[in-house]
Amino acid sequence: MAKKVTITDYESPNTEETKEAGKKSSAMLSVKQAANICQGYIFEIKRAERYNEDNPVARESLYETVAELTGQQTQVGNSDQFHNFAATLGGNGFDNLACDVLDCGLARFPMNVDLLADYLIYGIDCERLDQCAAHFATLESIEQSEWTWRCFAFGIAYMNRLRDCFATTAEERNRYKKKAAELARAYKRHLPYEEGGYRETAKLMAKKPDAMLKLLNDALSNELLGSCPTCAFEKAELLFKQKKYEEAHEAIDRSLEDSINQTQGGVKENYLLFLRGLCDYALLLQGVRAGTPIKEESVLGIYADFNKALRELDENYRAKIRIRTQDLVEGTKVQVPDDLERLLELIEF
Repeated sequence: MAKKVTITDYESPNTEETKEAGKKSSAMLSVKQAANICQGYIFEIKRAERYNEDNPVARESLYETVAELTGQQTQVGNSDQFHNFAATLGGNGFDNLACDVLDCGLARFPMNVDLLADYLIYGIDCERLDQCAAHFATLESIEQSEWTWRCFAFGIAYMNRLRDCFATTAEERNRYKKKAAELARAYKRHLPYEEGGYRETAKLMAKKPDAMLKLLNDALSNELLGSCPTCAFEKAELLFKQKKYEEAHEAIDRSLEDSINQTQGGVKENYLLFLRGLCDYALLLQGVRAGTPIKEESVLGIYADFNKALRELDENYRAKIRIRTQDLVEGTKVQVPDDLERLLELIEF
């Protein structure tokens, strides 16, 4: 599935000024102009949400801008601009709006494989099932040698969602499962120098962890692939579940290192930092049971990872970090430093 986009460093204009700028723009609103205007509204909406509030003016303006763009008889923009606009909207939870933009883009570029693939993930989330089925059929009519990584990755995600959420019979469920497996193998075959095919094929072996680990290691040791952050991510989770904390720690470090040069897709770095903190916590507990003295720098390292992870984790993970941190403070008597403000605020809440 596509990477979720969060606009954290966007310099947002005043909502009313942004709206006025949109009105004063040329009569023909281009895709790029609409995307830029909507980024301002999304920033305002997200900023309000951080304080558990809503910004109805920005929200209404966001919908109006998309409606203005899609309602034009003529569009100014290329397929990449339609894709980027849809990704911004869908990545921030506005799946219906993303699909509206994609409807507009596909009317102009009906055989563009990335736009067809985009629709599968945003359309399934807002249950535009008929449109998704039609676009997947169009995608399948195109030679897979012309597909991009999105076509395979989003196609697999689409099949998995159909299997888990919309299948009504065992036969349907098995058909979707089989199709996802076919796409995973085709992904690896047609794009052999990208890690995604290895990752998705490895996931098919989830019930055979040794075979899954072997395939992930094959990807990680393949010099032709280069960076493999998501394969390292899958390996880290697998090893963590097996309580192989030192090996999981190494895989986490590899994933974080390889994710630096990733501009699309990638891994959930904040989750990995949380997981690394848990690995170090588990290793610390193992040391305590073995009679090893607790090192203050080890505890502070865990706190630092937890603090970084809090930049963007949902409440479920935040609750776990709060509990683990409180246990560490009580068990080690090592206090959370003042410069780790996010973590301090969490445990003092």
